[in-house]
Amino acid sequence: MAAVEDYSHTPYRFSKPKKGADKNGLKVPPCSGLYKGTLGYGHACKASLELKIDVDQLREFSQPLQYVSGSITVDGNGFPWIESSKGIYFRSFPGGVILDVDESGANYERAVSCDINVTRNDGVAFQGRATIILRLTQDDVMWMANVKIDVSGESVTFENVERTSLFFRTVAIDVDYVEKVAWPTIALSDFYETPDHLQERKLDAFAVFEDAGIKLLHDPEDRDKLEDPTPHNPWNRDDMYNVMMDNFDAYEGSEEADVTIWCMIANKPPDERYMGFSFDKGGRRGFGMFTGHKSFKALFDEAHENHPRANRRFLHYFVHECGHTLGLQHPFEIGRPNDLTWMNYAWRYDSIHGSGQFYKAFDFSFTKAELIVLRHAPSQDFLKCKLPHVQCGCYGVVKSLPVAEGLEGDVDDDDVNDGLSLKLTTRPQAYAVGELVELEIRLKNLGESPVMIDGDLDPEGGNVIVYVTGPDGSTKRLDSFVRPITGAPNAKPLFLYPAGDGEGAGRYRQLISIGEGSDGSYFNQPGIYSVKAAYVGGASNVYSNLIQVNVAEPTQDEMDSSAVAAAAKLGGSCHERFKSVETWQKIKALTVDKKKSYVHKLVQMFDGLTKKETRQTGVGSIIGKKRKRKEIQIGSGLLSKEDFLKGTEDLVVCFQKKGVKGDSMNYKELVFARAKIFIGKGEKEKATSEFNQLIAHLVSRGVYLEAIKDLSKEFMKLSEPEPEVNKETSQYLQARVDEILDWYPKKKIKNSFELSGLGLNTIFSHFRDDHVAAGTKIVLLLFNILDETNDVSDVLDYADSLQKGYQVNHQVLQWSVEIFIIHSKLAKKSGIMYPVPPAKDQSLMSLAAVVVTSRTGRPEESWMNYWRSDADLNYHHRHWHSVYIVGREIGPSVDWFGGWRRNRPELDRQGELFGYMHSQMLARYNAERESWGLREVQPWDYDGRDRDGFNAGFEFHNDPRNSDMSPRPGASWPQNDRISFRQWENSYRAAVANGVLPAIRVLGRSAPQRFRMDFNLSGHVLEASSTTWQRWFGSIHNTGHGVFGSNRMLGGGSYMLSTATAMRDPIFYRWHKRIDDLWHLWNDTLLTDVDENPPPILILEDDILIKSSEEPLDNFANFRSSPGSDELVTVLGPAQKRFEWDNKIDHRPFYYHIRFRRTSPGDLNLTFRIFICPSRHVTDRKRWIEMDKFVYRLPSDEDTASIIRADRHSSVIKREPRFMDGDVETGTTSVVDGFCECGWPYNMLLPRGTAQGEQWQLCVFVSDNNLDQIRVRSSCGSLSFCGASGEQYPDERPMGYPFITDMALNGQPARIDRAIRAIPNAAMSPFVIRNNITTPSAVGLVDMWSPWGQLSQDDGTEPSSDEVTVFRRSNIVGRMRVLIDDRAMTISNLQNVIAVRFQGRGPGGGSYRVTRAYVGYRNGTTVDLRPDIQVANIEVNGQSTFDVPEGGVISDPAPIRPGSGDLFVTFTLLSPGAFLSGRRGQPASTYVILNPERETVSSDRWSGFSDVRISPSIYCIGGVMQAIPDGRRR
Repeated sequence: MAAVEDYSHTPYRFSKPKKGADKNGLKVPPCSGLYKGTLGYGHACKASLELKIDVDQLREFSQPLQYVSGSITVDGNGFPWIESSKGIYFRSFPGGVILDVDESGANYERAVSCDINVTRNDGVAFQGRATIILRLTQDDVMWMANVKIDVSGESVTFENVERTSLFFRTVAIDVDYVEKVAWPTIALSDFYETPDHLQERKLDAFAVFEDAGIKLLHDPEDRDKLEDPTPHNPWNRDDMYNVMMDNFDAYEGSEEADVTIWCMIANKPPDERYMGFSFDKGGRRGFGMFTGHKSFKALFDEAHENHPRANRRFLHYFVHECGHTLGLQHPFEIGRPNDLTWMNYAWRYDSIHGSGQFYKAFDFSFTKAELIVLRHAPSQDFLKCKLPHVQCGCYGVVKSLPVAEGLEGDVDDDDVNDGLSLKLTTRPQAYAVGELVELEIRLKNLGESPVMIDGDLDPEGGNVIVYVTGPDGSTKRLDSFVRPITGAPNAKPLFLYPAGDGEGAGRYRQLISIGEGSDGSYFNQPGIYSVKAAYVGGASNVYSNLIQVNVAEPTQDEMDSSAVAAAAKLGGSCHERFKSVETWQKIKALTVDKKKSYVHKLVQMFDGLTKKETRQTGVGSIIGKKRKRKEIQIGSGLLSKEDFLKGTEDLVVCFQKKGVKGDSMNYKELVFARAKIFIGKGEKEKATSEFNQLIAHLVSRGVYLEAIKDLSKEFMKLSEPEPEVNKETSQYLQARVDEILDWYPKKKIKNSFELSGLGLNTIFSHFRDDHVAAGTKIVLLLFNILDETNDVSDVLDYADSLQKGYQVNHQVLQWSVEIFIIHSKLAKKSGIMYPVPPAKDQSLMSLAAVVVTSRTGRPEESWMNYWRSDADLNYHHRHWHSVYIVGREIGPSVDWFGGWRRNRPELDRQGELFGYMHSQMLARYNAERESWGLREVQPWDYDGRDRDGFNAGFEFHNDPRNSDMSPRPGASWPQNDRISFRQWENSYRAAVANGVLPAIRVLGRSAPQRFRMDFNLSGHVLEASSTTWQRWFGSIHNTGHGVFGSNRMLGGGSYMLSTATAMRDPIFYRWHKRIDDLWHLWNDTLLTDVDENPPPILILEDDILIKSSEEPLDNFANFRSSPGSDELVTVLGPAQKRFEWDNKIDHRPFYYHIRFRRTSPGDLNLTFRIFICPSRHVTDRKRWIEMDKFVYRLPSDEDTASIIRADRHSSVIKREPRFMDGDVETGTTSVVDGFCECGWPYNMLLPRGTAQGEQWQLCVFVSDNNLDQIRVRSSCGSLSFCGASGEQYPDERPMGYPFITDMALNGQPARIDRAIRAIPNAAMSPFVIRNNITTPSAVGLVDMWSPWGQLSQDDGTEPSSDEVTVFRRSNIVGRMRVLIDDRAMTISNLQNVIAVRFQGRGPGGGSYRVTRAYVGYRNGTTVDLRPDIQVANIEVNGQSTFDVPEGGVISDPAPIRPGSGDLFVTFTLLSPGAFLSGRRGQPASTYVILNPERETVSSDRWSGFSDVRISPSIYCIGGVMQAIPDGRRR
């Protein structure tokens, strides 16, 4: 009996053998497994049978396939069906196995029968039938089989065939390593997304393959460490291939193994795109992986939070590559992208099904089709005797070339998929047998929108599949013998733009070599081959045209094609280096006409041949069963770069003089290879000279202009490379975030594909559940990329590619990036901050509003525009809603950030924080309104009408980032909305009155649960933070935002849709006043007994002061003086940041001076709560404004204390660490991570007050921190308004305590002022706020002319705009004079001030320089200026020479004489600028003198110059502005 029947498992196994039960309850082992037997046939023939029966479950997590396969090999002659052959391989048909069970006898029996497909080793196929009788004796517990095989009317029977293994195959792994071996074991319970039934499992490679029915042989003691003499040198494919070929023999090792595969664990990758390489050459199969790749960071650090995921990722790729060596393919390459298998990529599956979905559904197994390949591959004995052309893989060969739907033969430009066309070309000359075939593969965008592609078009990268039909009619899919292992998607993203877009290239070309596979060349016989390709790197496949490749017998002077091909594919591998050098010498000796065909191969081998430091191994020897490892030695380059230049000079001359159009791709590649050497040597002029000759050649051969432009850009990148940047620095990452969040599409795209599901042109609203749910898909996608790469830079690059490739609605994408940088711990550790509002361009200082606010006469709503439009205030609101995106569901759980933010205790009181933060915002808003004489904001009335609407101003709406936002017109609510909201409010009021919310089902509870109303749940249902109670209460707050901002009111979108803009609109405060009144309904039912549990201290009115100095006051600490508070000063200065109105509020720094006495002994742990209120409203609890809250400890040996607290330390504001020195809380609480960018703006901490001085009251309320339980603090962000990241809200008291409810003394209601004065632990004190500094508004300017109007083109400001004409790059420089036609002016009479907007040229264009600019009146219809009117000199920031950035610039206002008529803007353009293209036939708008002399520059008369060129286009000038007419100023 075979020992393998023992069920004891190895130390590595995590799944147990499966046993069934008979009718008597006895355990019956499964009968599946590997059976072997022999049969003597006649005197001179012996047959060996290997049988695999796969009909019942062998292990807990393995699955039976109902499949039978086997092979018979014969030694001798005379065996039926075999004839002169040596063996057959047979397998059942899917679903064709019949299993009968008979347990009535003494022996347990199984009968298995099936029809079989039989293949002889010479490829001849038969049909037959297999009948198998299995017996299990109870004494031996051994399965035996009698096997009868019937084929073509003849049958043979093998008797007493023993089961020899519970495994179908045995695979040995030979491991080499450099530093450490990674052999990960993962506990599936470490991953929240693991299916429930797998939570208890542990997995390593042994267990994975045991589940698959494969016995894995690997002894850790047999691992071989390679001593690397160049540890600083990254490993590349050449190095790995060399080690495999010299150190590994697939037929050595364990005698048990059916096959041996090689694995190398190296450290440093050659490129961040590569996680490893796989090889399949000459019977050797293996792969190498880089533990130093960023995706495997934390692989060896068990304490790191990402260690489990790095472990899982490494195991996944390890198993994945083992699968490839055993014959498995990627499921997406065979039309099964939805398969959940080790052979799929999680990121690729998630791109179809949604982020995180792969591991949520993956059961850590192979598919049934893959298991058939793994378990039922032919035996090694049969494989050794089969002829080379016989196909035995269960996937089979490709039956025919792929054909796109409705597409036959060649591809025309109209035959596209997703806007792309794919085209192949090759040289017309014949290739030699075995030679690499060179293809130029081209992707072209023929659609109307940009398309993102992966720029790696080599079939090795997996984005392109090539099919070849040989002269014999058989079709094969080409697989290279070396392939990179890549991780996250879009490792090399590129964008192809529509023709004439002006953004960038519309096509992409790559020269590739095909033909060398694992068993040699695919072009291995003379004849005509058909080649077709498919690009599979996009959303759907794109198929190419069909081309013919002529292959002929090599001539006597041809190279050894297979050696050249192998060396070329490996880049001059050191394993083939001697062949590469020999090849190089032979090529040099060829005539130049023949040498031309080897250009691409030479370039491929070039880096390997000239590499200065290489890894080389010598010839090894065999010791016992194991090959002795060779030492790796350092080798030097075999060729110099000068050798390459000299050896290819004649080629360059030949291409220049005798080249034809078919030579273009080789000529271009050679020139660029030589240019790389020249530039490296500092001989850029030589590279430029050869490149210019190349361009001249291409032009003369009729190459398309677009292709030539693409080449010029490529050469520019090579000759003037951008400096390398460290992508891990916080400065770089911050700049990337700022760039992504500042990007906007230049035109509207009509295509419907968009990853979030909203569509590219939908205005994203943070207040709509369906929009936020769509955005969540992208948030999870970004976290998945982070999970895959462990690199924040990669996440940002991917996000940027999605946005610029128009894969995602840019508003959704930018919101998702904001969520990512706020909630990603790794992003925070990288130093990324939530971007602060950018500063206002100084040239726009006068453009803050079309209407300048004078604030005289009767107070108007517009007087508050500066407050509502404060950039820091709007930043706070957007950031708060990005921190608190959605509340914790009371019922079902919600996953927002996958495994990266699983626990979010800060959400426990989100509803309360929502209500309190917005309530405080209203208190401050009302204080500001009353300081101007405006009444308190009134709540929105459902039956009312807002007559005025709102317009956010000239600067806001003139910015293309806000092109989707429209001013909100005055309107009333639709009737249906009024009815719905009243119903929701009535339900809410009833819940408040009852004190209980409707019952809901909770996870883990069988019966519905009721929840009592409280501060938190009242805010929760009003926002609504989740969907838990929406069927009763709707989502009053969020839906109301949608009504005000959606197209139901105005046919577009307005400010209230977005958290970034809602606070600009006055209606926001009216709506929130209604929400606030509803939230306080619950608070109004409660009382706060302020004399309950007071701390033992005494604090009086004279003990609390606000001063302008932090210096200690004389005799204040010893209670001998009380000087009173200083008058606090606010400043209404000029606007400072983008989109602010005409002023910005700020204040002079101030400090709290507080003293108190103890009234009993012992340590005191105290909480100081500081509030202020206008004196006239002290009895209204809703008007008290929280200013600060901090913890202070008084030790038992001190009876009094005096505290000085800076305004910069306030718990309300967005605190900054640089201002936190001297914080009195230091040492009293634990420091935690705050939401550092979240908090009320410091500049708005103090309300404005009045010019005369406004009376206010200061209140300091001291509570017992032993009850408050404030145990944490943060040196940044606002704890009061934002809480702490990963922490419960740091105060057990209700937010706003003690003013959040009415006050009581001894249980009886009491007025606030009386209650405060009645208790010893609180005090009130008067002070004054004076606004005595107001900076006058700058002179207002308004557009009077635009170039789009003059040229009758679309500037995109209309809601119906589908495309926007934009300024494009121009290479023209010189003296320019641009016509400002008075017929295109919106204001005919010029006032006494003028300014000019110079237009930038868009992303990637950089800046351009202008000098000596001025504006003057045109003299009649000439090109001269009127001599009687002085020109207006144009400067920017006082400089006459200035740079125009990509976003454009507006000049300083300049005085000009009032008048009417045409104008000229004259200037010298010093570097390539920008132009708005005019149409042919339009009148001249720009006059140019390309090479002006000195007198030309200073002349106003151009009529006499002969070299003036004219153009209908408008150069550089994007607008002309003048002073706002008096009638428009208020």
